[in-house]
Amino acid sequence: FIEIHRKIEAAIAGNSMIKGIQTGIYDLDKKLGDVEPGCLMVVAARPAMGKTTMLQLIANNVAVIQKKPALIMSGEMPKEQIAMRLCCAIAPADIGVVRNSPHLLPKEEFTAYTNAVVMLQKVPMQINDTSRPSIANIRESI
Repeated sequence: FIEIHRKIEAAIAGNSMIKGIQTGIYDLDKKLGDVEPGCLMVVAARPAMGKTTMLQLIANNVAVIQKKPALIMSGEMPKEQIAMRLCCAIAPADIGVVRNSPHLLPKEEFTAYTNAVVMLQKVPMQINDTSRPSIANIRESI
């Protein structure tokens, strides 16, 4: 208990020893505080409840904004689809048009989408779409 108290005192004094990441979701960050190294967050819910979308938002905030490594693991969605969603969110571009009728994408949206692809290739983010990953598989990804 005393060690965490010292960390908090150091943070108040401006010599912060508490280092973590924020999810970028204000209400979640308010409840969790910074997510510190070594912390594993598991997001679980029924299918089609927005788990992957939420994780994409967090990964984007961590890798693109905070410039820290991010790993997205999804056993429900292929990595190509996750990558497309990330690019469309950043561009912004209509994911329905990109997925189903890319030839109808307006030139400025295509340019923005292309810029998002280039930018995301440079950030420290990985996507693992292994179905039913084992602990060993998760460790390999980290």
